[in-house]
Amino acid sequence: EIWLADQDGSNLLQLTQLGKIGAVGSPRWSPNGKAVAFDHERDGNTDIYVVSSSGGPVRRITWNPDSEVGPSWSRDGDWIYFASNRSGRWQVWKVPVTGEEEGSARQITQQGGFISIESTGGDYLYYSKRRSHEDDPKNAIWRIPVAGGEEKPVIESIDSSHTNWDVAAEGIYFVDQTSTSESRWSVNFLSFDDSSVTQLTQLKYMPFLAGPAFSVSSDGRWILSAQVESGADLMLVENFR
Repeated sequence: EIWLADQDGSNLLQLTQLGKIGAVGSPRWSPNGKAVAFDHERDGNTDIYVVSSSGGPVRRITWNPDSEVGPSWSRDGDWIYFASNRSGRWQVWKVPVTGEEEGSARQITQQGGFISIESTGGDYLYYSKRRSHEDDPKNAIWRIPVAGGEEKPVIESIDSSHTNWDVAAEGIYFVDQTSTSESRWSVNFLSFDDSSVTQLTQLKYMPFLAGPAFSVSSDGRWILSAQVESGADLMLVENFR
C-alpha cells in the first residue's frame, strides 16, 4: 500500500486500501501536494492511479491493456507522465490528469525512455533509458523539450537503476556505483551551468534498485534515499509439532 509519514517517520497514514490485489508502488507527489500518483498491478496489467494525499478512493488514470508504470507530474499539475510498452518498446508518454480518454495519451519519446521528471521551469523533460549498446547494461539520462524537439543525452552512463536520480533547479542528483568490486555507491551532482559532476557523499548501504528510491526536497536542502541495509539471510525454524 501507499503510506504517508512525517519527516521523522511519525504519524503514519495509509493512503490506499487496495488489499491483496497486486503490487502497488512508484508514488509521486502532485505539485500542490494534494494528490499522489502511483502504479498498481492488477490481473497481470499495471496502470496509473491517483489518490488524495489525505487518503480515500483511488482514481484510475490509464486504461490501455499494456503496462504503464513510473508516474510523474508536469510542473503545472495538468499532465501525468509515465512509461509504457504500448508501442512495442518502453517509451515515455503523458496523459491529462483528468484521465485517459480515446486519443488523449501522447507519446513523448521515440528512441526509448522510462522514468521521467520535468525540469523545475517546465522547459525540459528528463528521462532515463537503457543505453543502445546491447553489450553495455548501464543506463543514461536524456532530455527532450516539453514542447517537442530533439532527444539528447545529458548523462551518458550511470551504473545504477532507472530510478535513483532527481532533477533540481541547478542540476541533476544521481546515484552511481563507484567501485563494482566493493559495491560502493555515491551521490553525485551534475551542474546545468557547466556540466561538471561532483561527488557529494557515499551511501552507507546499497540503494534500492527495484523502484523509485531517490528524491530531492523542493528547496534542495535534503535528499531522501531508500537503501537496503542487509541482504538475504538463511533461517532455521524448529518444528515443535
